[in-house]
Formats: sequence, structure tokens, C-alpha cells
Amino acid sequence: MDDWLQAERDLLRGSRIRINHEIQIAAPGFQASETRITALPDALIVSAESSHKHEQSNANVHFCEFGSKTLFRRIDLPARIIVGKVTASLEDGMLRIMAQKAEAAPLTGRAVA
Repeated sequence: MDDWLQAERDLLRGSRIRINHEIQIAAPGFQASETRITALPDALIVSAESSHKHEQSNANVHFCEFGSKTLFRRIDLPARIIVGKVTASLEDGMLRIMAQKAEAAPLTGRAVA
């Protein structure tokens, strides 16, 4: 019986469960280079800034509807995350952030993008 219990402990101890948070934010018109994500153990801070500039010519009159825009979000998470395991991608105006749930230890913040 002791051998069976030990074998069961060894088997179960080797398996890990990964729980992820996936956050999606609409960010149309922003480039990845203009976007910054700061990961904290209990929150994500997303900021982006974009501006449109063009040269004006004295010969032509220009009308431009593009200008500066900013994005700022703080997302408080329902559980602590592993700060070093946060990944992000920006594609077709959709910012996707994946964060892995932490076991229990407190972690320090660091910028990831």
C-alpha cells in the first residue's frame, strides 16, 4: 500500500496545470513600437501613443483628419500572474496579452513590450 501511495504522489507531482489570463484590447491605428505593456503581479498597464505628421507644401492645400491619439488602460487581474511570462501581440488593430497565473509567491513588476 505504501508503494502504491508513493507512486501516486510521484505521478501527480509531475503534472502541472497552467492557468492563463487572456486580455484583448481594441487598438486600431497603433503600431507595436508605439505600445508599451507593464506587467505587475496583480495588474497590467497598457499605454500607446501615436501621432500623424506630414509635410505641408506652399503650393498645395492639405486637409488631414489624422492626428494624435493615446490609449491608456489599467487592468486589475482576478489572480496574481508571473510577470516574466507575459506575452503580447498586436495584429489587425487587436492587442492580445497572455499572462500566466502565479502559484502564490509575490513578484515584482517589469515592462514586457
